[in-house]
Amino acid sequence: MTESRGIKVYNVSSGKTLPQWLSEKKKKSLRKDEEYKSRIELIQDLEFDVASSHLRLSKDGKFMAATGVYPPQVKVYELSELSMKFERHMDCEVVQFQILSDDYSKMAFLQADRTIEFHAKFGTYYKTRVPKVGRDLCYDPVSCDLVVVGSSPDVYRLSLEQGRFLKPYSVLSPAINCVDRSDVHGLLAFGTESGTVECWDPRARSRVGVCDVAAKVAERRGSVVQRDDDDDASVEGVSAIRFDGDGLSLAAGTSGGYTALFDLRSSRPLYVKDQQYGQPIVDLRFHRTGEGSYLMAADAKILKVWEGGKRDGQLYASIEPPADINEVCLCPDSGLLMFATEQPRMHVYFVPALGPAPQWCSFLDSLTEELEETRREEVFEDYKFVTRDELLQLGLGGLVGTNMVKAYMHGFFLDAQLYARSKAVMNPFEYEEYRKKKIRDKVENKMQERIARKEPLPKVNRELAEKIMSSKEEEGKDEAAAKKVRSTDKKKLASQNKLLEDDRFKALFEKPEFQIDKESNEYKLLHPSEAALERNARREEEDGGEHFDEIAGLGSESESSDEEREDVAGDSRTALTFPCPPPPYP
Repeated sequence: MTESRGIKVYNVSSGKTLPQWLSEKKKKSLRKDEEYKSRIELIQDLEFDVASSHLRLSKDGKFMAATGVYPPQVKVYELSELSMKFERHMDCEVVQFQILSDDYSKMAFLQADRTIEFHAKFGTYYKTRVPKVGRDLCYDPVSCDLVVVGSSPDVYRLSLEQGRFLKPYSVLSPAINCVDRSDVHGLLAFGTESGTVECWDPRARSRVGVCDVAAKVAERRGSVVQRDDDDDASVEGVSAIRFDGDGLSLAAGTSGGYTALFDLRSSRPLYVKDQQYGQPIVDLRFHRTGEGSYLMAADAKILKVWEGGKRDGQLYASIEPPADINEVCLCPDSGLLMFATEQPRMHVYFVPALGPAPQWCSFLDSLTEELEETRREEVFEDYKFVTRDELLQLGLGGLVGTNMVKAYMHGFFLDAQLYARSKAVMNPFEYEEYRKKKIRDKVENKMQERIARKEPLPKVNRELAEKIMSSKEEEGKDEAAAKKVRSTDKKKLASQNKLLEDDRFKALFEKPEFQIDKESNEYKLLHPSEAALERNARREEEDGGEHFDEIAGLGSESESSDEEREDVAGDSRTALTFPCPPPPYP
């Protein structure tokens, strides 16, 4: 269970699954395993050999179909029994699929080899191919048309009533990434590679509107989209699209990780949200509860739930599975979400704030209530984090490499009881010193209350306080010079003056443990100029006295021999620039 912003998210599929070949004796021994006892296996065999790609719920809510690899296959689960009903293998990987009937009896699969495969209850019914590679498909129950889009501007319509292809629609983009249909007014929305969304009316077989999503998103971000008719590679394409149940809201996700919510009556988005990962949006979902409406946007890394409607779209909750997300399946009128990910197991999450559990797994409500009532002990409460130096000070350096200490980042985790005992052995009078210090502090506070005049400088870090106060006095004395100081220097001086008055830094000038140690290596590394001055001063103290005496002697001797230099000044062979008289000539 994780909690963020007060919203609790329960990972229903976090436990380990048991293999079918496990013996009964081994199963009985697992009854004492705490991890096995706390696990929840919501649906049996909810996994594939390598990864799962897509999830769909039937309209009656009794069955769920899932596709995955490898080998390519489809599995159908009966939710009331919490188990798998059957599985079928396929010749090619499934790109997208739709359930055509109320139950699982009729399904259409768009495969990677441009094949559309129809399945009935007994198995494969019919196969046909489309001219171009398909990327998405949807079903129009009014006209019984299966709409297929892909790597071409043509929208292929396969009439399941007549059993033939109809005249395709043609959009303004070279390729189409996604398609969705509204159950309210029947409009078809196409998300293109050019970053636009085109809405078509199947009854009139014509385009009713075009919205440039990439330009609107770039406008909200403060940038400009420069389009080139020959090359649209730099433009963010629309990777996901979804109609809301009210028929007026439309959400579009871009390949750059942005989600825009539109009202069909306006070309400007209500808000634009960033997933912060830069990954293409893979799925969008609308969800309505009694408290309001929400928009769920998922990329490969994370699912974020935004507050929808007319609000400003604040972040409500987020779910980050351990593997990349391929698709999200939301159970209607509930808080149960299932993820098709790049892992063998499909991940299931339950968010009570988004709604109750579905009827077929209503026991999740009682389980979550019990978990909220019981107190969860944190694992790290029994451990103390110490650095290597602290471990050596405690005399426990020999435990490195054993099971007694666990290496973590730049230190170790040590048992809290062992840490307390070791510290008591190293300094048995620590409590007595602490008690005396507290008594001393109380006495000093009472003395300060009786004395009217307080000391201008604190007892701890006097030099730092004096430096700060001197800079404050100099600033007040010379106002003309203060005007010439740069704005950055003024901010620095203001922050220094507030340092003595700020309660957050009060302990810096009161507690002895915060005393600055100028002899430490850390201080010398941070103040190299002071360290160099100290070294020069010590060097001058060692041998500077004799050197200055010799120079002083030379000076006095030169002063006493002024007359001799005047006598020699007339000699043309003598250089006047010598500091001492020249040697005598023979």
